[in-house]
Amino acid sequence: MPQKLPKLVFAGTSTLFFAFINLAKLGPYHALQPYGVSELMGALVLIPFALVGTVAGAYLTRKIADDWFFKWVQVGLLAISVKLIVDVVRA
Repeated sequence: MPQKLPKLVFAGTSTLFFAFINLAKLGPYHALQPYGVSELMGALVLIPFALVGTVAGAYLTRKIADDWFFKWVQVGLLAISVKLIVDVVRA
């Protein structure tokens, strides 16, 4: 955000960054074998919701004003930060 990128460039860059990070985690996570058939079936059921969320997010990103977009990004980052801190304190 300090680079003052246009919102579509920021959203696209963030999406690609997190996609690559998650792809890098896939191998080690798979080696742990934390899932069975029931978990995979549950994930399969959630795919349509992920697709709808992706399309809705792309639509909203294009429609919302730049200042509101970045305000909501900051609110989201604050919420995630507070949740992570609470999780650490509870552990």
